[in-house]
Amino acid sequence: MERYFERQGDYYFIIETRAGVAVGAYGIYDVADGSGESGRWVIRPEVPAAIPCAVLAFDACFGTLALREVRVSTVATNRTVLSLNRKLGFRQTYIQPAAQTIGGKPVDLVHFLLIAEDWPKVREGILPLAKLAERQCGPMGS
Repeated sequence: MERYFERQGDYYFIIETRAGVAVGAYGIYDVADGSGESGRWVIRPEVPAAIPCAVLAFDACFGTLALREVRVSTVATNRTVLSLNRKLGFRQTYIQPAAQTIGGKPVDLVHFLLIAEDWPKVREGILPLAKLAERQCGPMGS
């Protein structure tokens, strides 16, 4: 982890409730030439923070960092994250066969892309889900 924090073009965020309770982390990394990769999400499983985190993170990516695109790669067997990627407006670009080995078996890697021009409409569509998740999290720790 320490090497990740020292790399140029990598940004990491702690995901917190409104009460300041840390519930996870998120990264945007390999940022260069208006492009970055989304990932390294770690969120407590009982906390529905993925969509609210994505709204804040992609606002930062397309606003503060002025990226033109965000990439993401997900193993083909992770159906939950594949679904989340699509819900967040990512478009599948290609499948890389046998790109990783999990449990001694090769798995495909599915690559996605979200472009800045698509983000405002996607954001509008997922904002109600983000607000619902925020209410479900409650104050946690206040």
